[in-house]
Amino acid sequence: MTHTSKAIERHLTAWLDRVGSWESKRKALRRELSQLKRRGLTQGKPHWRSGRYLYLVHPVVGTTRQREYIGSDPAKIKAALARVERTEIYRRKRDELESIEQSLQRLLNELERLAFLHYTDQ
Repeated sequence: MTHTSKAIERHLTAWLDRVGSWESKRKALRRELSQLKRRGLTQGKPHWRSGRYLYLVHPVVGTTRQREYIGSDPAKIKAALARVERTEIYRRKRDELESIEQSLQRLLNELERLAFLHYTDQ
């Protein structure tokens, strides 16, 4: 086995361990994202009127901005704020999933490069 082949083997062993951990994390994140979506998300941001009435102010679509009236009912407020919180969690987990998928793509690119080196070394 040549020096380059041994180096490739060492790299492959280390990367295979990482891939296993990334793949299980990726599956868990996809499952969590699905559950969060199923429970309900919102693009609205909380806005209080008179310190008592809650509205969810949604992003502008076209030329209008939707304001969703929640009111002062504690149960409705709790449910609306939970949707807002789930949306923030969803975004963080989605970003984490994208990061893992980018890492896997970089790994694939590196493996292709090493395979090329291996075949040109022979």
